[in-house]
Amino acid sequence: MQRLFSNHTGVVLRVYVHKNKIALLDAVLGRIDVCFFAGDTISAGTVLQYDLNKYYDTYVMASWEMVSVPLLLGKTDIGFLHTLLELCYYSVRLGSVDAEVFTIIMFLYTDVADQWSVHTKKIIMAKLLISIGVYMDHIVFAKPAIIRLCATPIDKIFDETIDLNCIQDIDELLRCCLAGHPYADQFKAVKFLYKEAG
Repeated sequence: MQRLFSNHTGVVLRVYVHKNKIALLDAVLGRIDVCFFAGDTISAGTVLQYDLNKYYDTYVMASWEMVSVPLLLGKTDIGFLHTLLELCYYSVRLGSVDAEVFTIIMFLYTDVADQWSVHTKKIIMAKLLISIGVYMDHIVFAKPAIIRLCATPIDKIFDETIDLNCIQDIDELLRCCLAGHPYADQFKAVKFLYKEAG
């Protein structure tokens, strides 16, 4: 049984080197694993447009084109980029679709990504964790700053001034979510959380 999915956009979360397979966050299909041809070179963080064939439960990339790579953010803080990709890979279930998660990841490709402070990166990471739905029952989610963060779209968050109370609440949220994450030991790129804000 074959089905064609055409004109899709997705972000590469992980490349399975020896399996000719990639993990994608697709704008429509959500988190999927896709087979691709062995001769193709694709790296994590790349935004692709592609056509897919589906054979039973297996997606196969029929054709693809690279749309974007996160050059600005990759140049200034590749660790932050990989942290968010890891969070999506380990936290978004296969087949799970959430347009807000995809929108947040696409926000990383904006033209001001190289100017983000540590505070800004923490807010983006917290917004991603909230959108994924990690530990929504924790007491920190009842704090006004976190409630406001939950309700505000990613492109509007930075229209307001960020106060220190907000940052402290976000630090608490990040500690809670990352310490209790079932794959916390797999995260390789969370060092930016421990940098002093400058």
